[in-house]
Amino acid sequence: MNTRTACLIALLFTVVSLLTTGARAEEGKAPPALADTLDQWISLLETDSAKAPVKFASDEKAAKAMQEHWEALKKAHEKHDYRKWLESAKKVKDDKFDVGGHDHSHTHVEWVKTDAGWKLGAIWFCR
Repeated sequence: MNTRTACLIALLFTVVSLLTTGARAEEGKAPPALADTLDQWISLLETDSAKAPVKFASDEKAAKAMQEHWEALKKAHEKHDYRKWLESAKKVKDDKFDVGGHDHSHTHVEWVKTDAGWKLGAIWFCR
């Protein structure tokens, strides 16, 4: 084997090693924190992205509720600024985070911690 071939094999081995190490690191990566998830979800409310229900819903029922109430959620956010929830979200120790309520256009939003990270579990209106 000549020097050029040896160098190419070494380079190929290095590239494959880096790629597989990166893939393993991604697999073992912890899901985003609640505050990060909320920030992303709020950004989608602000840009009116229709993809939010699929990405953030804990199940089909939650996705359907989000789609059904998307306009009400947008209006409530415009009126009450859901970004105020982010500081509280950083302090959550439980597997559930309920926000909104009577002072937020009677819109309640429940976030639940899953193996895949924080997901929207339910939306309900108390009025």
